[in-house]
Amino acid sequence: MARKKSNRYTGVYFQELQNGDKSYYITYKENKKDVWKKIGKHSEGIREVFCHQKRNEIISKIRLGEDLPYVAAKKASQTFLDIAKQFYDY
Repeated sequence: MARKKSNRYTGVYFQELQNGDKSYYITYKENKKDVWKKIGKHSEGIREVFCHQKRNEIISKIRLGEDLPYVAAKKASQTFLDIAKQFYDY
């Protein structure tokens, strides 16, 4: 199913799932790239208003140069080469 744009809030999208639930997403720009983040499902208590508030929070923190909230923080990942180097050093 395709994502549908919220009629009321900018940058908020939802996708209807096969079980009748809705999954909510937000979009924003970071370093001139579009970023899509899944916020949560309707059954988990997530609504369009909450997604709009999270998007505004993320955008303002990007603009001010502060640390991003947990929803937008990127996870640090290790490459296979890093793990192999740690193994051989051990």
